[in-house]
Amino acid sequence: MFRRLLFLIVGGLLSVAQLWAVTPKQEIAFSFDFNKRFKLATNQFAVWIENSNGEFVKTIFVTAFTAGKGWSKRPDALIAWRKAVKEKPVDGISGATPKSGRFETIWDMTDAQGNEITDGSYKLRFEANTAWKTYLEYECTISVKGNEVLLEETPSEMIGEAPLKQKMVANIKTEVRKSGKANKILQCL
Repeated sequence: MFRRLLFLIVGGLLSVAQLWAVTPKQEIAFSFDFNKRFKLATNQFAVWIENSNGEFVKTIFVTAFTAGKGWSKRPDALIAWRKAVKEKPVDGISGATPKSGRFETIWDMTDAQGNEITDGSYKLRFEANTAWKTYLEYECTISVKGNEVLLEETPSEMIGEAPLKQKMVANIKTEVRKSGKANKILQCL
């Protein structure tokens, strides 16, 4: 009787452990249509996370020119992102300016040290240089409470000198999905 009870308890615990191990984590996918421009001071962009106090949490992606301290050559490159990271080492993915097409990057809901974030409110921020001193900025507030993740978008806006009709970035989308899956749960459109 005791063996049978022990077997049922251990078997039940293993089933729960197996169920827990296969439950997918959630991630935040950020994407947009990118149209590479062939003008000076364009094609630079960064995606990063801040907490509810506006403090830097993690860079998700930044173009290599700026990440490689390109701002010393061009101080006007991605000023909001540079202000957020200050002089901290770039912890995100940096890469060459991508080819034109759909661009996507993923936040695995960890901080710069790789620790899972705690419940609270976060902002996904995006900044792109669309001209010499003209920037496109976008934010999406991410509220995390347990397994519930909610998104609230703030419309993108052009700032800086003589905002131009930009054609570099279009169709911005932020969505919550299961890690590694295209199973969409909620999205900012």
